[in-house]
Amino acid sequence: MRFRATLSGSSVALPLALIVFFAALPLLILSTDERMLLEFRGRIASGRLVSTADAPGCQGAGSRRIVYSFTPEPGPEFRGATVVCRSSPYYDLQPDETVPIRYLPGKPQVNAPADAQGNAPPLLLFMIFPLFFFLVLFWPIYGPTLRELLRARRRYRNGNLGSGRIVFVKKRSTVSWPGWPGTSNAVVFVAYKTPSGESREATAWCANEWLLGHMSPGESVHIAYLDSEPGRVTILENYIR
Repeated sequence: MRFRATLSGSSVALPLALIVFFAALPLLILSTDERMLLEFRGRIASGRLVSTADAPGCQGAGSRRIVYSFTPEPGPEFRGATVVCRSSPYYDLQPDETVPIRYLPGKPQVNAPADAQGNAPPLLLFMIFPLFFFLVLFWPIYGPTLRELLRARRRYRNGNLGSGRIVFVKKRSTVSWPGWPGTSNAVVFVAYKTPSGESREATAWCANEWLLGHMSPGESVHIAYLDSEPGRVTILENYIR
């Protein structure tokens, strides 16, 4: 059972291109955004708090602007400043107290107190946003196809194999976006007999465009089915191109 057998090349090209784009976007931003570079490549140095003062910056809570100094390796002393919220571990520090500073090697002017979250959004949220966007955009189109493929594999591996006869083909509307062909499928009514001779009629999901174009009532097809689901079968030709 192959997923590609149920989809045309034109309907897969755009999603594959977007997958590459969404995968590369976080890496591109990660390589240029100083805050993210600091998170992944930064080093820790022992710093000293120089001064503190009340300052705006945190919604619904107190905030302070702290000034600190630190000495990277190698190099002269650097100073930095940031606004911390009341929830920060550095909010109640006093001048001359020690504060760990994370800095970027080779560019120590990019620095911040270690583990100071401030009001920045979680990094993990940024990393998974492209995946969430992709799922929202394409799951309605490819989700049913993937779900039916998994069901077909289960019937083929664990069920019975046999032959049936096409009774009726009910085509469904195509799911697509403007300017893109998308995917189409149909519900096929199949009559078949069990090994014991019992006659049954079941439905099968089919997205093979070539097969749908050549399928007519009375034609014979190969099927797989489970005894626990006698009303649903898989047409094996659906996965052959």
